[in-house]
Amino acid sequence: MTTETTTETATPSRHTEEDANKAVVTEFMEVFSRGDVDAILAFLTDDATWWVAGTIEGISGAKDKAAFGEMLAGLSTLSTTARSR
Repeated sequence: MTTETTTETATPSRHTEEDANKAVVTEFMEVFSRGDVDAILAFLTDDATWWVAGTIEGISGAKDKAAFGEMLAGLSTLSTTARSR
């Protein structure tokens, strides 16, 4: 009688990692679409940099996490004000 032993590795498959990455991006985009600034910033590391192309004053260019949060808060206020009109 022969006994076979199978060994599964603890390393996640590439497919699983891709699914996890897609889930993070999907969640980020949902949070971003809601305009929840604190939740958006929670996705970023402290040394993150956000960059927007163009020449729109106050929006375009590179921003560190704090400046990005300030920009988003300002945009969120503008969006809320525009909706209440």
